[in-house]
Amino acid sequence: MKSKVCFFGKKSPEPLQRESKEKIAAALNFGDLSNAALDQLQIYVNDVVRPLLTAPQNHDEWPEVVSSDLEKHVSDLQSQLQVVTSLVKGKILLPYPKYTASTSTNGASTHTNGHSRAQETVQTSARK
Repeated sequence: MKSKVCFFGKKSPEPLQRESKEKIAAALNFGDLSNAALDQLQIYVNDVVRPLLTAPQNHDEWPEVVSSDLEKHVSDLQSQLQVVTSLVKGKILLPYPKYTASTSTNGASTHTNGHSRAQETVQTSARK
């Protein structure tokens, strides 16, 4: 059996006026959802929400703490959606890797733990 879900939402708290179909349509948000709502949500988060919220030009004036916290939460949401969607389909997929903030200093990226990749390379080559 196939099913279809429709949604309706009023744009304002005032009661609807039954004057004409056009005024009712203008006062409502409405649409339909497919039976693959989780897939649609995952695609929406991956293709719209994440690029919009993590683009540096969209939060130039924000403090670094707020910006990195937002990126962490978006990354967590993306990972959780990946896991839930795969479980609903009966598959086991690993979540996306956790977000780690990094900054670049003189060509070497520095992780949140304070170590740079250049330091890691020197330490690794010293062990050999």
